[in-house]
Amino acid sequence: MLKNKIRMDCAEIIGYFILKNAKKHMLEFVYDILGEFIDPRMIELLDTDTDSIGMSLACHSLDEAVLPEKRNEWFKTVRERWFPRNMELKEKIPGKFLIEASGTEFVGLNAKTYIIWDEDDEKKKLACKGVMKRINPLGIDDFRRTLLDPSHACETVLNKGFIRTPKGEMFRYDQTRVGLNPLYCKRYVHNDTITTSNLNL
Repeated sequence: MLKNKIRMDCAEIIGYFILKNAKKHMLEFVYDILGEFIDPRMIELLDTDTDSIGMSLACHSLDEAVLPEKRNEWFKTVRERWFPRNMELKEKIPGKFLIEASGTEFVGLNAKTYIIWDEDDEKKKLACKGVMKRINPLGIDDFRRTLLDPSHACETVLNKGFIRTPKGEMFRYDQTRVGLNPLYCKRYVHNDTITTSNLNL
C-alpha cells in the first residue's frame, strides 16, 4: 500500500556537512600529507572516492616512501594524526585511514568501477556500481579486456530484481545492461588507455 503522508524529519544540513567535510579531509590528506611527505617517485595515485584513496607503492609500506628529511616529523606527529597505530586493524576510526585492501594489480575503468587483484593468493576486491556481483562473477580478466581490447570495449551483465507499481503490484524483472565500460570522462585518457592527465578546461 502507498503511504498517504511521508514525514521528513531529518536535518539535511547534517548530511551535507558530513559529505563536504569528508571531501576537505581527503584533499588535505592528498596535498598536505602525500604531497609534502611522500617521495613522488615511490607513489602513484590510482583512484579516489569520498572516503577512500587507492595508491600504488614502489615499496612495501607508506612509511618506507617518506622523504628522508621528513621522516622525523612523519613518525612524531603526522603518522599518529592520520593513521591508527596498528595499520592492520579493520575497526573504523573517524578521520583515520585504514588498509582496506591490497594486491599486486589494480584496474580502474571509471568512478566506482575497479578491481584490486592479488596474484599471490588469488584474492580480489571488486567495486562495480549497479552490477549484481552475486550473479555476475566478474574477474581481473574481464577488467583487463575492457581496458585494453577495443573489440571488447563493453562487458554486458544481467541484473534481476523486483519492482512495485503505484497500484501496489509486484513484478519481477531481468535487466541486461553494460557492466564494464572503458569510457572515463573525468580525466584525459592517453593512447595507451592507462595513463591519464588533467582535463585542459
